[in-house]
Order: sequence, then C-alpha cells, then structure tokens
Amino acid sequence: MLGIRQQELFDLMDQNEFRSATYFSKQLNVSLKTVRNDIKKLDCALRKYGSKIESKPHYGYRLVIVDQEAFKNLLSEVNSKNTLADYDRNTYLLRLLLMRGDFIKIEDLCSQLYVSRTSITNSIRQIESILEQYSLSCIRKPSQGIRIEGEEFDIRRLLCYMLLKDNYLEGLIQQETEQYWLAHTIIELLNKYDLHLTEVALNSFINYVFVGINRMLSGKFVNLNLNVESFNAIGIKESSFSNELIETLENKYNITYTNDEKNYILLYLGGKQMSGGGYSIESDDNFIFNREIDQLSFDMIELIKTEFQINFPNNFELRMTLNRHLVPLDIRMRYGLPLTNPMIEEIKKNYSLAYDMAIRASSVLVNHYHRSLSEDEIGYLALIFALQ
Repeated sequence: MLGIRQQELFDLMDQNEFRSATYFSKQLNVSLKTVRNDIKKLDCALRKYGSKIESKPHYGYRLVIVDQEAFKNLLSEVNSKNTLADYDRNTYLLRLLLMRGDFIKIEDLCSQLYVSRTSITNSIRQIESILEQYSLSCIRKPSQGIRIEGEEFDIRRLLCYMLLKDNYLEGLIQQETEQYWLAHTIIELLNKYDLHLTEVALNSFINYVFVGINRMLSGKFVNLNLNVESFNAIGIKESSFSNELIETLENKYNITYTNDEKNYILLYLGGKQMSGGGYSIESDDNFIFNREIDQLSFDMIELIKTEFQINFPNNFELRMTLNRHLVPLDIRMRYGLPLTNPMIEEIKKNYSLAYDMAIRASSVLVNHYHRSLSEDEIGYLALIFALQ
C-alpha cells in the first residue's frame, strides 16, 4: 500500500503525458529535491504492482502500466482504503484543496480518490465545518469545480494545525530531508541565542516555518495587519534569532521575506513562549506584564476561590505563573494559533480537580477574547493549578 505522500504523487501522475518535477513541486508544495526523492520511492512501490515511473530528460515523468491485472490490485487496495477511512479521505481532500489554490472539478477528485461523486460531496460538507473555524470557505463554480478561498494567514493556520495533528514531522531526526535541515538550523540558532523550546513547541515552530517557506515558494505571501513590537513575549534575543534565521532561509531558498513574512515568524515564536507554549527563558526578572494580563490572572484566581472555596497558599507565585503563561496565550488567542498538548488525556485523568478548575477559570478568558479555548489550552492551565 502506498503511503500518504506517495498517494498524493501517484494521483498527479498521468499515463498519456509527461509532467515535470516543477509541476509536482508546485502542486504538492514541496521542494524539487523532495519531489525527486519521492518519485524514486513511488517507482519502487509501483513495480510491485505491475507499473513504474518513466523518466525522460527535459520532459519529466509519467506513469507506465506493464501488467494490467497487477495494477488493478493496487487500484483495488487504494479504493478499499479510501472507502473505509473517511477521516483519512477528508484529511487528504482538505490538504489537496489547500495546496492547489485553483479550481478542481468534482469528477477529477472522484478519479484521484477512487470514490463516487456522493462520497466526495459528503467529504466536502464535512471539511466545510473545519474551514469555517479558520475563516475559510469552499467556493463552487459551474464547469470549474471547487476551491478554498480565504486569507493566506488563515490557510497557513489550518495547514499548521493539520501538520501538528498528523505528526507530520515525527521521526525527524532519522530522516535526511528538508525538514531535517530546517530543524538542525533552528536548533543551532536557538542554542546560539540561549533560547529554549520543548520538543513539542520545537516541532510546532519547525512546522510553521516549513509551511511558510513552501507557501512563499508557491508565490503565496501573508498580509498581516499587526505590530509585533508591541508583543510583550518578544524580546531582543527573539528578534536577533528571527533575523538570523530569516537571512539563512533567504540564502538557501533564494526567497525574500517581506516585513509581513518576518512578522509571521515572530508572531508564532511569541505564541510558543513560556510554560504553556513550551517555551522558557532563563531570566524572567526583566519580563514585563501589562495590566490587562495581570487583571486576567487575578480574575481567574478569584473565580476559583469563590466557586471551589480554595485559598492558594502561594497566591502571588500562582499569579506570576499565570501571567507568564498568559503572555504567549494572549497572542494565540488573538490570532487563533494552534497549540497541541500531548499530555491532555493524562492531565484529565490524573488531575481531574485541577482540570475542572481550569475549565471554570477559562471562562474569564472566553469573555475577554470572545473565543473558546481548546482542550489543549485548558490542559496547560490545569497543570499550573495542579502544581500549586
């Protein structure tokens, strides 16, 4: 059976015409080097099913079927997988629509996923609820098909979320890939500027930068209306780290980061700081909290005192811990940045009281930001209360 990356590449192959590596690179939003490596892997996999990838200099690649019966077995396995795994199909369809950007006909989607028009229509209805959460929409036009429309920033938010949930970069250390180089570069610079990310936050940040690079290589740039200099979570070390990282990426990929693209990196970096986002700074003495953040911390503690009849022995320490946590959370809440919590089930099971407290305390944040908190965010709040 083909893997997800191989399946996506296989769907773009044609028997009648050669398609260039550049074509696959643009469609899949990956580098030319990644395309060529994936084509080699796909060719090896297809040879077990009576088919292969033919390469022709200056023309590209095309699918060649040597044994029709063996190839039918592959199509049967693919069809069975897609029929039984609606979630996988919906994820694949959503990723495909996000990557393409242009219109694609329903008939073409049916052909690529080996399912009926009804199945595709049902999948589209299901992914529309996800798109709505990210201020995106699915546009339909007669004779042209469908496509996803929305701000580039929101498209990247969803792509990052999908990568986080799919553990796309899992096993990164063992793979000689573009992502490995990116991870190595980011880790070196973090060490150089004495900045520290947990494994989860590091994986998230690599995803964000990786998505941004590939979108820019496809001609897609963010348009932000923000002033990151006002973020308390971003200091001199963070800015210096970001500047050197951007310079390194510009040289390697021959791209130019606009001011908005630079702010995009700072925005995500700021949203990953401190305990909740998995970020820590050696010296917190110079960290400044604004009155708004401090008031939110105070209101959360008072709400818990009232509803749970609990007086925290280290009230000031708790308030300072919440302040540190709320600074990057403020960025995530205002811009809808995703955050994963790999310990969420363990927290709910082992710290049920703290989790209940976090649910009630989060109502203060919901009223302030007019946005609900995810289970992942609530889980990090629960850890803070559990440790008091």
